[in-house]
Amino acid sequence: MGENFQINQINQLPSACFPSLKYLQHCGAEKHFFIESKETYPKQTLRNRYLVNGANSPILLTIPVRKPNGSKTITEDIEIDCSTNWQKVHIETLKTAYNNSPYFEHYLYELNHFFDFKNSKLIDWNNRVLAWLNNH
Repeated sequence: MGENFQINQINQLPSACFPSLKYLQHCGAEKHFFIESKETYPKQTLRNRYLVNGANSPILLTIPVRKPNGSKTITEDIEIDCSTNWQKVHIETLKTAYNNSPYFEHYLYELNHFFDFKNSKLIDWNNRVLAWLNNH
């Protein structure tokens, strides 16, 4: 999973789950940008995946999703699949990876709220994360 995201002429970015620094730099550099929500949802992308620095190699975390309209589902209609305990896996992985990092304990409380909050739509989750990151 790389830094591959496209920005078109009207500054539309794909929805992203815990986006990369490059993505965040673009958000900070632009006065106005839009999150694309009407595209047909592409699989295996930054929309529901993010990387965590592991001890030996990066760890890929994925938010499980459901596509109510199959392969023709648009991004804004993608639902988070809560039939597994993915939230616990993600927060425990973040703790293991970053617990010894400076200031991590200051962010842990807020991070726990992301994983406790029951979003039904992936785009809502991603927008909350992006808003939080832009405020820190």
